[in-house]
Amino acid sequence: MKTLSNAEIDNVESKQRVTLPRFYRKLLLEEGYGQTEDQKEIYHPSEINELYELKFDDESLLYNKYFPIGCNNRTQELWIIDVTNDKIASIWHETHEDDWPNENWSEYEVWIENNFE
Repeated sequence: MKTLSNAEIDNVESKQRVTLPRFYRKLLLEEGYGQTEDQKEIYHPSEINELYELKFDDESLLYNKYFPIGCNNRTQELWIIDVTNDKIASIWHETHEDDWPNENWSEYEVWIENNFE
């Protein structure tokens, strides 16, 4: 995986005209983006819109409420940040976004421990 610097992340935010959640920034700085050997994938910020804009029935939720950052291709879970509550969850890929509020949302450190350590 390839890490990004703060300057590179700032540049992406400027080009994409979106503010990245702090959890995602931290993940890009510490873990990077790309796919691991065990099929975990963190998206580059420029990929998110293309991957998810059609998944949301209400497109205004993308970036404003929910911010997808990656996935576990082996378990078919999406990694979603709840921007409003500053939490993150691993959500089965077929779960409709209307049901996402009922998912198991956790703090960044707990999620990292469960998914990357």
